Amino acid sequence: MGEETKNRSGDAIVAKDVKARKVEWLWQERIPKGFISIVAGRPDQGKGLFAAHVAADVTNMGGNVLYSAIEDDHGLMTRPRLEAAGADLSRVLLWRFELPRQFDEMAKNVIDHDIRLVVMDPFNAHLVGVSRHSDSIRKVTNPLSELAETTNCSILVVEHALKRVSKKAHPLSGIGGNSSGLPAASRAAFIFGVNPDDSEKRMLCTAKLNLRSKPPALEFESDTEEVGLIGEIPYLVLQGETEFDAIKLLADGGEPGKVGRPPDKRAAAAEWLSTYLFAAHKCKPVKAGTVLEDAKQNGMTNKTTRRAADDMGVIRTPPGGGPKCVWELPDDVKKKMSS
Repeated sequence: MGEETKNRSGDAIVAKDVKARKVEWLWQERIPKGFISIVAGRPDQGKGLFAAHVAADVTNMGGNVLYSAIEDDHGLMTRPRLEAAGADLSRVLLWRFELPRQFDEMAKNVIDHDIRLVVMDPFNAHLVGVSRHSDSIRKVTNPLSELAETTNCSILVVEHALKRVSKKAHPLSGIGGNSSGLPAASRAAFIFGVNPDDSEKRMLCTAKLNLRSKPPALEFESDTEEVGLIGEIPYLVLQGETEFDAIKLLADGGEPGKVGRPPDKRAAAAEWLSTYLFAAHKCKPVKAGTVLEDAKQNGMTNKTTRRAADDMGVIRTPPGGGPKCVWELPDDVKKKMSS
């Protein structure tokens, strides 16, 4: 933090004595250090997967994370989701808290554990005795903002987007709260959701970013990872920047529409998989992990490869999967490729 010199009149600060500072970024030059950021979207669009993705990235950069998914079971949902995202679990502190009642305890955890990122998912479930739709929310946002500033910690708030948003509205209007509420307290706000033109894609679009020029949207692809004995757990793979209109994620319910590309991708994956199992491995069973890793090296996600295998009727032994599972072409596919 820059040094600030108070003048003799009291708490006011002389501007020339304030050291100018550059903005520090925690993640992808979108989530700033020392501020509140919001990610909002429709239900079941992947907001929680995005929060886990960011948390995983922070841990892999050596930062500690305080993760409060207040509606999710730690063992059934939160840990598997973080593990699938590739998080360093030793750097994640799981603790559900309520605000403003437990603010002091939360702040102590942030300081004592040198927390770089706090995730609150969803925000409204953390509130007790205040409404996010009234000025009482400042009892939470004001101390949160101060904590973020004094510790240089980033606070990522996961929000539900409003149900009705006009196609002509500004994307920020999809995030609830009045002018003095959470949107006003944040310095970065994003809309997240499924691309209506491709259900495999998830988009992160900027609705507000006071600290730099507005960046393009970020595109993610949905994939799955087999986690221990739990099975396949979804996670996100960052694809890169692209131009995309955020209001498409909010207007008309943000529901996915036509989906033309995934079947094409599955067809390409099926062609690769049949050649891979038939020629490269001479029709012999191959460990599922080996298949998926080699497919990934050829630009295919686990999810696409598994769906292609289902389309082809690939035989899995044992059928339930697991670390010892092997894949093998069915006899009818072998006969067609031999002819």
